[in-house]
Amino acid sequence: MKALRYYDNRDIRVEDIPAPAGELGPHEVLVRITHCGICGSDLHEYLDGPLYSPGEPHPQTGASRPTIMGHEFSGVVEGVGGAVASVAVGDRVAGMPQRFCGTCRQCLRGRQQTCERLAAVGYSTRWGGLAEYGVFDDDQVFALPEGVSNVLGALVEPTAVAVHAVEAAPVAIGDVVLITGGGPIGLLVAMCARAAGAGRILLSEPHDARRARAEALGFCTAVDPRVESLAEVVAAATDGAGADVCIECSGSAPAVASAFEAVRLGGTIVQTAMASAPISIDTSARLTMRDVIYKGVYCYDVTSWPKVIGLIASGAIDPEPLVTSRVPLERAPEAFDALLDPTRDEVKILITGSEA
Repeated sequence: MKALRYYDNRDIRVEDIPAPAGELGPHEVLVRITHCGICGSDLHEYLDGPLYSPGEPHPQTGASRPTIMGHEFSGVVEGVGGAVASVAVGDRVAGMPQRFCGTCRQCLRGRQQTCERLAAVGYSTRWGGLAEYGVFDDDQVFALPEGVSNVLGALVEPTAVAVHAVEAAPVAIGDVVLITGGGPIGLLVAMCARAAGAGRILLSEPHDARRARAEALGFCTAVDPRVESLAEVVAAATDGAGADVCIECSGSAPAVASAFEAVRLGGTIVQTAMASAPISIDTSARLTMRDVIYKGVYCYDVTSWPKVIGLIASGAIDPEPLVTSRVPLERAPEAFDALLDPTRDEVKILITGSEA
């Protein structure tokens, strides 16, 4: 079968490798992968890595480079182990990439996303989403209902990131929400904030096409931080009070600074994006004296897939407009280049399997 494998910094290769073979373990599921998104984390791994892909065998999974990339995947079940009860052959499924141990302090506290031995599909497990087939545990695949396509199934994982950020704040009915960064996660956060009942949503994004895409959602006020003071725009929209919640989705130091300037007294800033460099914060002036909560969030609650799938199925969130291109697996490296090209208006590229 074909798979996109990560070898090292800027070294990814579509290769023919053996497909999964042999008897499945009791809780294993064989999936024919139909769609897989390319995530910002994948781009960071490609450009700046190896960050997450281990050179030595991972302590939980034994996987090491070269690893199969891709963690935002959907597909069709083609085989199940003897103890699998949650899905059946023929089911369409969305993948949940985290592989947690279940026994460490974090897992026992219900924080599996910060498992002390965390592994992830696409980085540190044997199989990944950018391949024709993969074998995953039964707690990593969730059945899609009628009306939720495999395209939408491949968007469940990034939507779960956005749901987690909005719930971590939490966004309440009527809140004024500021989002910094209009990439895939920023746009999904806007959708989730609206679903949570936000009264006003402002989104800061310097890229013209992404700002236009945010405006096209129909419920976002998009701001160009290059020409407008974000703090002044938010103050004008809130009679000087400031945003109730700021969700930072860019990793940019100026955006973080703007969030601290725009948040209200006693408000909350949620840091979703990984910063590209260390960021300095005046904790006395910006946090303590203003009674502001600054909260980091990582990934998502691994048990949230049924809820997220339900939000998509109900129409409360529709992530499909984020998909700007679909590219066959054989051309996956070209898709990485397209996403990194600042002249291209790409938001989310889906890699499609041979029978998608």
